[in-house]
Amino acid sequence: MKSQFNGWDPCLMRLLDLVNEAVEWPIQSIDVPDRWASESRRTILTGDAAHAMTPYMALGAAMAVEDAAALAAALRHMSQPEDLVDIIDKWTRIRIPRVKALHEASIAHGLIMHFADGPVQKARDVALAAELKDLPFEESPNQWSDPTMTEWVYKYDVVEAMHQEWII
Repeated sequence: MKSQFNGWDPCLMRLLDLVNEAVEWPIQSIDVPDRWASESRRTILTGDAAHAMTPYMALGAAMAVEDAAALAAALRHMSQPEDLVDIIDKWTRIRIPRVKALHEASIAHGLIMHFADGPVQKARDVALAAELKDLPFEESPNQWSDPTMTEWVYKYDVVEAMHQEWII
């Protein structure tokens, strides 16, 4: 690994001298299952247990927090044990489509940001040019800064989404 950084800042090289071993961890991606609950709905999966995702959108932990917030909001509607099946079904009906979409977005972002050098990479770089020059832009292959994507990801109110499920 150290040879990859030959000629870099001496401070970095001294830090790398302290590294005894570098381990390359594979990034795994599994499909998001269509079902997160047992038949009785008394056992459910949340977070990475339900939807481990690649790190390219940095949303894994956020999705676990959304799961918990949505579940808490849903469980507020439980007045008797018999309500559990309906509540968990509504919770998964809201959560699964969003998580699947973000799971796919993370995979896509990883592919976009890791193009091999060549014409596709150059086209991506041209598309990023305005953003990299700090000029106004309307869309970007960089999903972290694409206005449409950031609004959908970061302005989403999971508790309100659960509330709407009971109004409808």
